[in-house]
Amino acid sequence: MKKIAIVIIAIILIAAGIFVTVHLIGQNENNHGRNDQQTTAPTADALRFKEEHERYNNTYRDNNEPHLNITIPTNNTVIYTSFDDLMELMNYGTGVFFFGRPTCPSCRPIFPGFIQIAMDMDIPLHYYYYMSQDRDAHNANYVMLLERLHDYLPVNDRDQDPGDPGFDPNMKRISVPHIFVVENGEIIAHEMLNRHPYIAADNIEGIYDIIRNLFSYYQRIR
Repeated sequence: MKKIAIVIIAIILIAAGIFVTVHLIGQNENNHGRNDQQTTAPTADALRFKEEHERYNNTYRDNNEPHLNITIPTNNTVIYTSFDDLMELMNYGTGVFFFGRPTCPSCRPIFPGFIQIAMDMDIPLHYYYYMSQDRDAHNANYVMLLERLHDYLPVNDRDQDPGDPGFDPNMKRISVPHIFVVENGEIIAHEMLNRHPYIAADNIEGIYDIIRNLFSYYQRIR
């Protein structure tokens, strides 16, 4: 009888061990599946933004000064926005949009942290990259942007000298980087960063505090 009891106990222990092992394997597989679902692939726009900005690493500007080497987060929240979609957002929508360009010497020091803050705060960033091309051509798109954003833009002192008798303080210019927060077609917050004193002082953390504050406007209204 003792031998039979020992055999029965052994069988029960083996069966229990098999059950626990199978259960743990199943849990691991389920957790792995959940982790896979939580890790989303980067969007085409995210990869494009990363590639367009990192391609200038280890290259030089026209004045032979080196471009700042930067690394853009892969899973960023940048959305390349067409001119028509940008005007729709500015006139009727709610969101965050910004102007910039990959070679902008004021943009490159800011963008890695700027993009990471947007990721951390879950802020989609509508990016209008072609503004610089429109500005150089002074085409119809640029004129429309000037008219819509007139009250938020600096006076154009690049194409005219403030000391000239014909200086026009109403002539405006779009500079980069410039970030806007819009609610139902109304601009409720903005910051033009290239002329900010923090840039001249190389106070990047101060710039990041400004960006977080801008994004907090959007977090409150979305």
